[in-house]
Amino acid sequence: MDFSLIFDNIEIIVTSLGGWVIITYIGSKYLAERLADKMKIKWTSEENQKLEQLRAEIKEENAIFSSFIDSFSFVQQNNYPERVLAIKNIWENVLSVRKMASKSQFFYDVFAEEEYNKIIKEPKISDFIKNELDINIFSPKIDTIKSETEINRPFLGEGLWVSFELYLTFVGRSSFLLWDGYRKNDVVCWHKDDSVKSLLKQVFNDEEMKNISSEKFGSFSKGMQIFENRILLEISKMTSGESEAIKRFEELESTRELTQKMYVDRELQEKSDL
Repeated sequence: MDFSLIFDNIEIIVTSLGGWVIITYIGSKYLAERLADKMKIKWTSEENQKLEQLRAEIKEENAIFSSFIDSFSFVQQNNYPERVLAIKNIWENVLSVRKMASKSQFFYDVFAEEEYNKIIKEPKISDFIKNELDINIFSPKIDTIKSETEINRPFLGEGLWVSFELYLTFVGRSSFLLWDGYRKNDVVCWHKDDSVKSLLKQVFNDEEMKNISSEKFGSFSKGMQIFENRILLEISKMTSGESEAIKRFEELESTRELTQKMYVDRELQEKSDL
């Protein structure tokens, strides 16, 4: 092969194109354009991939939300009759407990704290406490009401059940304080008992606690009313479906966050693999 002829032809081409600088420029431009084309292809591919991922996320979240709506509707429709009966039962039991509490309610509301230990020595009062508040009779009645109500607990929701349970404990403890104080000749004011105060703090706000402790007469009735108002509030949430809706939305949000985290983790893993 005649290499001299080849080199002569290359020299002619280089000269006609303006020298090696021009060739270098043209070559660089060509390579840059090719690289840009490749980057464009890569960018388009990555964007399409992100769009597909976003489309998948939206589709999955829509499926989760649809499932939430179906589940909520199913629960509302199928459990509604049982829920109504359970709520009716729990309110009837609230009224029964209120009637039982009326014995100690009369004492705490009518007499001032400084009169307690004097009044319990009066024959009529002492007989009243001894016969009506005997803890050996009173306590089993409270336990029976709790057991009967707990059967319907799955249809009540924890908010309503806990409010009712606190109400029972409050009435039982306050009645015991009066009965035990009569026996020991030293009655403790109901809202000064540590156990009762612990119960009140779970239901009462600071202002309510302050008002109760400052009342000389009628404080026990006000305390009972606050407990019952909390129960009625929970009943309202149950009958309106608010409690169930909140619960389902919390579950939905938790599922959505887990799904989002899964996508983020997968994207980070893909980037680390590049």
